[in-house]
Amino acid sequence: MAARGSMGRWDWGQIVAPVIYILLIAVLAVFGHSALQGEHGLGALRQAEALEAELTVELAGVGEERRALANLVGRLDERNLDLDLLEERARAMLGYVRREELVIR
Repeated sequence: MAARGSMGRWDWGQIVAPVIYILLIAVLAVFGHSALQGEHGLGALRQAEALEAELTVELAGVGEERRALANLVGRLDERNLDLDLLEERARAMLGYVRREELVIR
């Protein structure tokens, strides 16, 4: 038998309990770090919230643009044709001018 020093028998409870506590603290530290800095942690949550706010502003702008275009399309519908708008769009897109008008470019 090998000598065990002056302790005699080893008390495994004195060795195992601190090792379990150290492992528990290490596991909690890993999970804590993951919760704060991980792919799905608080940092990612803040980034997602910032992106959501940015996209909400963009959506409001696109919605306003869509309403303006829907208004123009509605005014060009053959049932309520706005002749002034039709003339304005034809002049802008096709370059139409009247004979008495002078075009300066």
